[in-house]
Amino acid sequence: GVPTVLFGPGDVRRAHAPDEYVEVRELEMAAKVVALTALRFCGVA
Repeated sequence: GVPTVLFGPGDVRRAHAPDEYVEVRELEMAAKVVALTALRFCGVA
């Protein structure tokens, strides 16, 4: 029972399925969130 957070593009119901895919807009949004989080963590933004 370790609390966790799941974050990433796409729908978790499609994860690791034979027909798994991620929409481009979902990937772009996830990349922006990760980049901005890193910048804020480092005190740049």
